[in-house]
Amino acid sequence: MEENSLIKYEGGLVQRVGDAISVTNKLLALAEPHLIPYRKKDKWGFCTPDKKIVIDCKYDKTFPFSDGLAQFILNEKFGYINKHGDVIIESKYDWANVFKNGHALIKRNEKFGIINDKNENVLEPIYEYIDPFNKDEEHFIVRLNGKMGIISQKGIHVTELIYDKLDHFVDGIASFKINNKVGIIDRDGIEIIPGIYNSASILSKKFILVETDNNNFFYINMHNERVSTKNKEFASIFSEGLAIFPDYTNMKYGFTDAITWEIIVPFIYEKVSSFIDGWAKVKLEGKHGFIDRNGNQTIACKYQELGDFKNGLAYFKLNDKYGYIDKKEQVRIDPIYDNACDFKNGIAKVCAENLEGYINEEGMQYWED
Repeated sequence: MEENSLIKYEGGLVQRVGDAISVTNKLLALAEPHLIPYRKKDKWGFCTPDKKIVIDCKYDKTFPFSDGLAQFILNEKFGYINKHGDVIIESKYDWANVFKNGHALIKRNEKFGIINDKNENVLEPIYEYIDPFNKDEEHFIVRLNGKMGIISQKGIHVTELIYDKLDHFVDGIASFKINNKVGIIDRDGIEIIPGIYNSASILSKKFILVETDNNNFFYINMHNERVSTKNKEFASIFSEGLAIFPDYTNMKYGFTDAITWEIIVPFIYEKVSSFIDGWAKVKLEGKHGFIDRNGNQTIACKYQELGDFKNGLAYFKLNDKYGYIDKKEQVRIDPIYDNACDFKNGIAKVCAENLEGYINEEGMQYWED
């Protein structure tokens, strides 16, 4: 397929006008009131934070706004509306993601594509897979006919679709696999480390964990220079100066210093996550909690499940019900829900009696049964 067939081309002047309109729409969206998905029995619309309905509840489902547009479902198809309730993109997609930086990932006829906020195809829906907006955001990893490659945000091939596997970009680089060997590629499509390893895990540009034959693991940098003095077992990720390491003897996890490998948090946990603002989520004897960088439990390991702290709140599951706690482990929203999600932009999705709805950080419910 030729590159030009992947994009809808416009003249330079028209494109610049279109871009200006897009920017203006985003600025207007920021000035408009915050709208929250509101459920009225089995139909959805939008309301203001004080529960005043401004877009009628006539959709099968609505989702939070992003970039001034929100997905809706009608007759089992996804479309987009603006904050005035105008249908900007008709409901014709089998699935659609949120808009981010003027682009959205969509699915139609079992194939994925990218559209912009002017309802134009950036990438035609012909792909088996598209990386859903990783941190790079200027390039997409796609798969077509079983092979993967990189395409720019303008629909131009950065690489040929020749790779058996391409992972997410981390710090502007990604691992690739071809002929059962793994190397590293940058976002311009340059193979900066050739495909000579059995595996590669990018923790940062300074630390790339590679595997050679005979399960030999060590770290290299993006210049393919070895940076560790001795072989180490697999470290899954670095976070805030610490590295997560497993003890394969009893399959427990802990943390070591990322440079000296000195044990900071002992290998006693069944599961650990990376540190965020000095706290890491852990699992001990089947229960979840948080620890600080010294290994002290900041949230007791007593919960069936725990979410991440967003805006100071994290969901928890206790006695098979979900609620929310703050960082002092005070219950802020009682555990009355059958399921719950992290807060985002001041609201969180919860589920009760097989019905979904949204709540705010004070526990106000945006629905009526």
